[in-house]
Amino acid sequence: MSKKLLIKTRQGYLAFSVVVLLLAAPAFYYLSQWLHLYQTDRVLQLHKDAFSRLDLDTFSDEDLVVWNKYNHDVKILRGGGLSKDTVFTTTIFDSLSGHHELYREMRAPLTINNKPYTYIERNHLAEMQDMVYGVAFIFIVVIGILLIGITLFSNRWAKKLWTPFL
Repeated sequence: MSKKLLIKTRQGYLAFSVVVLLLAAPAFYYLSQWLHLYQTDRVLQLHKDAFSRLDLDTFSDEDLVVWNKYNHDVKILRGGGLSKDTVFTTTIFDSLSGHHELYREMRAPLTINNKPYTYIERNHLAEMQDMVYGVAFIFIVVIGILLIGITLFSNRWAKKLWTPFL
């Protein structure tokens, strides 16, 4: 009889743990993803602000050609058309890896020598995916250890508790 009671108790712990895991894992994943995008957007904004503080009126068209040649993730293109900063997620084909990669991109209006330009900066999001997968793996391992610990603890505790009645 005591084994049936122990099994019922363990099943209750297990069901509760599974429900918590099923609710917490997606919430944790989306929260991690949102936090990483938020931080990426802040970094893009900080980089743009730092670039805007430069003495841009000393830049010539030749300087911008050299800048664009050597800066892969930050480009200054002639022409405006933007009224405010825009940030979005995009996929770009990477010729080195041979497949499309996820990027967070900011486009912002810029004025150099009283001419309109567009500031474009990209930040690779593969690091975010790796981080989210790593944190999710750690989360699953910790939950697994907790489940095993609860099971072992409840078994030992129940045996100790029920020993006088057997």
